[in-house]
Amino acid sequence: MTESYTRVKQLREAMKKAGVDAYVMVNTDPHESEYIPDYWKSITWLSGFRGEVATVIITPDEALLWTDSRFFISGAQQLEGSPFTLMKMGVGNTITPAEWLDQWLEKKPIRNKVEAESKEITISKEQTEGKEIAISKELAESKEQAEEGKVIGGDKRVLFGEIAEKVELNVDLISPIWTERPALPKGKIEVYNRKYSGESTAHRIDRILRAVEAHEDQIRGRKATSRKDIKDVKELDVEKIKERDLAAEAGKELCVKKLEAKELLAAGAEAKELEAKAEAKEAKGLFLSALDEVAWALNLRGSDIHCTPVFLAYAWLSREGSKLYVDADKVTPEVREAMAAAKVEIMPYDSPEIVQKKEAASAAFNPIPLMKGIKNPVEIRGYRSAMLKDGIALTRFYHWLEDSLKGEREQAINADGTEGISGEVTEMDCVRKLIEFRREQP
Repeated sequence: MTESYTRVKQLREAMKKAGVDAYVMVNTDPHESEYIPDYWKSITWLSGFRGEVATVIITPDEALLWTDSRFFISGAQQLEGSPFTLMKMGVGNTITPAEWLDQWLEKKPIRNKVEAESKEITISKEQTEGKEIAISKELAESKEQAEEGKVIGGDKRVLFGEIAEKVELNVDLISPIWTERPALPKGKIEVYNRKYSGESTAHRIDRILRAVEAHEDQIRGRKATSRKDIKDVKELDVEKIKERDLAAEAGKELCVKKLEAKELLAAGAEAKELEAKAEAKEAKGLFLSALDEVAWALNLRGSDIHCTPVFLAYAWLSREGSKLYVDADKVTPEVREAMAAAKVEIMPYDSPEIVQKKEAASAAFNPIPLMKGIKNPVEIRGYRSAMLKDGIALTRFYHWLEDSLKGEREQAINADGTEGISGEVTEMDCVRKLIEFRREQP
């Protein structure tokens, strides 16, 4: 019996004690990252599957794991000898996790309780009468957020509609059985030097906020137009139109006027709705949860995720004062100094403020993805320099590889004069040598 069997058994026992008949897990973290720290790799711990994309459903009788085509071969190998069935997304008649759960709920007794980490699972009201749905605490960004009904991806009322009152949050069945669960990473954060970014943190924050404000100005422009339409509607005296002569010609005119009045009233109602929406969306600041956006906006780098220079944090950018929500143990004196210079206050990673700031931010517009794609002259020079250095390393590698293969061919001539294969140079040899040549570049 593999470790996976033992761990799934432990989870099923925990589910039974909690009165849960199905447990749903998604390979993600509170930042919706594709690559995640070891702390959140509960699917890997439970199943042995190491791919980045995975959704798991555990019931008393079944253990299913969905992944995409990138991991079909490796996934089959990693799940061999485990209780898991590999579900190949997008292949043949393979149903989605939500569809599978829908079918399962139809077959199970009405008393069932479903506990999920997944924001993707949606279930009809008819299927959930008398049942409860619980969301793991890992999909809430804080305890306070969970208590207020918030999960990653939105409000539980949006995600679950009419059955939202049956949804429980801040529930976790994994941590009690994962006794050696890794701690959250605590690698030190570094300041990304301006000579590489080409822009100070204060200037970058200002540029981001100016883009947000420009977007709000466009909304205000539409609001101004809306107000004019509403004024026109108020000034239109519909009663006078009704009092006009009903003679044939006048009647035609009246019909036209009534139609115009109806259209203008409709436009006014639409304008009112637009104004209300614009006021609701008007941002007081920009909330960042994507790790790459936090690092880019604040000119900081970290090592919380393997081969990815980011760190676990949230950020709030505002004219009234920006904030970085991060574990204080990871903040060096240099980072504190840099953030102070940019007027960015450092706050705890699990601060209750996170919920408030996210609600105050604009959900409709985030300029950072587009801004990241437009490089300044310093960044362009950096790219060219990196390509030049990598080109030198690759050229040296190709030269080494050619010499190595030539030496092998000379040593691998068979007795009959034909060329043999010695197999001395492996893929791992090539990887190590390429890393060596790249490290030699200044």
